Amino acid sequence: MKLSKGEQESLQDRVSLLVTYRETYQEVYDHLLTGLEKGNTQDFNTAIDTIIDQDFGGNTGLREMEEFQAELVRKQIRNKHREYMLDCFKWPSVMLTATLIGMIYYFLNNADTNIAMRNSVGAITYLPFVFIIVIALINMYFLRGEKRSIQYSEIYNISGIGYVAYIVVKVVLKYVFDQHETLLLQHLNSGLTSIVFVLLLIYTVAFFRLYKDEFKMRLTL
Repeated sequence: MKLSKGEQESLQDRVSLLVTYRETYQEVYDHLLTGLEKGNTQDFNTAIDTIIDQDFGGNTGLREMEEFQAELVRKQIRNKHREYMLDCFKWPSVMLTATLIGMIYYFLNNADTNIAMRNSVGAITYLPFVFIIVIALINMYFLRGEKRSIQYSEIYNISGIGYVAYIVVKVVLKYVFDQHETLLLQHLNSGLTSIVFVLLLIYTVAFFRLYKDEFKMRLTL
């Protein structure tokens, strides 16, 4: 039995109340729609309850299933981001990484470029956060009424970590090394800061590679 337009809208509203994410919404909606169109003789709402109880273990089971799937997706996103970071330590990319560390070390040890270098790295690590805020605002305008995506929720989380790490490292290194003025510790400070800055830059580049992949995937859906 094919559902009427009103019944389809009621089903959409019902599923929307049950699930959080866009991916789960579509999966559950399609499953319920198929079950209802098989010729169920029960009342419409009763039939929905029956399918949810039998196939998902009730509303609680449905939410547990959704959270389990969401965690799997989050893990996949994090693993992909980590793999993109690790690419910078594989041959021949590792040579560029080492060169970048050396360049930043040189600029940090130069009084004329030290502050500019630190501010530049800070600005670059801040880019993902600003970028994702702009994307979120665009999505709020063009995708009003749609549920949020699991993938994009995790990408939003990743976007802010780099800049937070930059602030934390900056404060910690300043606290540790500003207590001492020896030349050796100054060079050690510059060396550690260079390594951390390069890691943050790699984190940022990996973020944009990740976003590019997820955006391409969404276009194919």
